[in-house]
Amino acid sequence: MRNLIPFPSNPQHIEYLVLIRDAKKISGEIDHKSLLVSKHAEIVASYAAFARAIQRNELGTLVPNPALTPIHRSLVSCYSNRSSGVGDLKKTISSVHGLRVLKYCPMCGVTSPTTHDHYLPSSQFPEFSVHPVNLVPCCSTCNSTKDDDWLDQNSRRQYLHLYSDLIPADVFLEVTLHSPATLSGVGATFALSRPTGFRLKDWRLVQSHFARLKLLDRYTERSNAEIAEILESCAEHLLHGGSQPRRFLRGIADRQELIYGTSNWRVQLMRELAASNKFQRLIAAASAGPAS
Repeated sequence: MRNLIPFPSNPQHIEYLVLIRDAKKISGEIDHKSLLVSKHAEIVASYAAFARAIQRNELGTLVPNPALTPIHRSLVSCYSNRSSGVGDLKKTISSVHGLRVLKYCPMCGVTSPTTHDHYLPSSQFPEFSVHPVNLVPCCSTCNSTKDDDWLDQNSRRQYLHLYSDLIPADVFLEVTLHSPATLSGVGATFALSRPTGFRLKDWRLVQSHFARLKLLDRYTERSNAEIAEILESCAEHLLHGGSQPRRFLRGIADRQELIYGTSNWRVQLMRELAASNKFQRLIAAASAGPAS
């Protein structure tokens, strides 16, 4: 897991909303464009409050701007109407990060990011419905799990805001391999370990993010299939003249770590396999294929 690349503020974030707003046409009896123009100063003030909250690491203290309640529907329509401006904004978000970074959902690292989560829920903060730093690429599982439930009963944030929250640079995801004596299969379990010197307050948010999205269980469920593919790749490496499968696998892990972060579950799984004293036997079992 790693932070998303900070979204540039040039052009200013409000300009994305203005482009979408100015392309609006009257829908039914509501002139969304005129309503949005009439409250532009209040929207700008809300954007400034969002920027200050991120800078001070106080996102959890933000409250909706009551001056914008009367145009809630118009603000939400900026995103929900799926205009070409929204499509362009999503493409811009992707272009900042590149295809490899967004190959997997940044929130879980498991599946493809086919949606965008409103970190501050648009139902509560419609003023940020098309704020690029409030739109987090993610998979449908993470999006539906988080939904509007961003704060706990004590008004503490439950999920990492990947544009701004601190993620440990040191390894904090531990992997334990499990293989039967027959080597007919191998799996893994995962656990979190707080790095030395990482603040407890920040660590609790990391723990909450993992717990709410059930990431350790999701990694465990997928570990058997992932390990099988890794070992098959190592077997192919040997079959085609390679002689150092540990070095080969560590090299892949090094490359993926640069893209997906130090504690990416696949990266740590590769490292644990490469360090295993059963590694050669596991590759040999993978080369033999499933028993007939």
